[in-house]
Amino acid sequence: MASLADSCGGNMEDNMRQTEWKKWAASFLGIATILALVLIVWFFLFYTRGPEKQITRDVGVENIAAPTGILKIAFLDVGQGDAILVIGPDGTTVLFDGGPDRTLLARLGEVLPFWQHSIDMIVITNPDKDHIAGFVPLLQTMNVGAVLEPGTSSVSATYHTLKDDIVLAQKENGTKTLIARKGTRFPIGDGAEIDILFPDRDVSGWKTNDGSIIARVVYASTSVLLTGDATKKTESLLGALDPVDILKVGHHGSRTSTGESFVSQLTPKWAVISAGFQNKYGHPHQETLNTLKKFDVTPLITSEKGTIIFTSDGRTFSEPTFIRTNIPISKNR
Repeated sequence: MASLADSCGGNMEDNMRQTEWKKWAASFLGIATILALVLIVWFFLFYTRGPEKQITRDVGVENIAAPTGILKIAFLDVGQGDAILVIGPDGTTVLFDGGPDRTLLARLGEVLPFWQHSIDMIVITNPDKDHIAGFVPLLQTMNVGAVLEPGTSSVSATYHTLKDDIVLAQKENGTKTLIARKGTRFPIGDGAEIDILFPDRDVSGWKTNDGSIIARVVYASTSVLLTGDATKKTESLLGALDPVDILKVGHHGSRTSTGESFVSQLTPKWAVISAGFQNKYGHPHQETLNTLKKFDVTPLITSEKGTIIFTSDGRTFSEPTFIRTNIPISKNR
């Protein structure tokens, strides 16, 4: 009996030692996992920035995005407005327009890494609220290297608030302000660049849509044309144009943009329309959709597809992918 008791006692001690060891091992593994995650984040923050970029030197921001060798363009689903994020092959980030409200921040969170805290440049293609309102909270939460504007202005309270925030960003973060002019090029890595096609003159006295910035994003043999709210009048001022793979349709698909002669020159495969669901303007207008159909262009509408993402390796663009969300978009959504 004594030997049996001794045996049981010994087994209990062994079991207790094993239990303590397992607890110690579990604690060690937990701590090791946390340290590994910290090291991974630290690595991405400090060692995946890639070589210094020309646009970085110009605007004073060192982006933390990692070089990928891939051009990525995300047409963000911000409701009745425009917001287009361009991520260059070296990680340079350029944001064309900010949409009608702070929905922009939620959409950026779906396509940028969680540690991203800066944008190299924001582009105000025109100063209407549906293109700029989202920039107000953006400037309050992220470091912006430069602001590119067309030269037109607005009397709206939103515009004046944004201008005040830009001045504050200049003082606190060294944000630079630039006026777009034809011929200006912004390198975004691996030979890719953003080429400004319009304005080609002083448009300070123009209507905001007529004075919209038009830019071509080029990576080797692939390209995208971004048109803001440019009208048919503005399209006619561009002269001869090279074909593109993707056209961002002007003014949310309004009949005032995207003329037949314009589309016939560009011969895009896809046309992206940024418009809110059942918006009060009836965008996109049927006339615009008919023009795209006539030239065998596939329309992609954010109100139907959500955020629309293309990637290019410099040879071809991938088929688009989509991000749908149940987050409310805006009162026009």
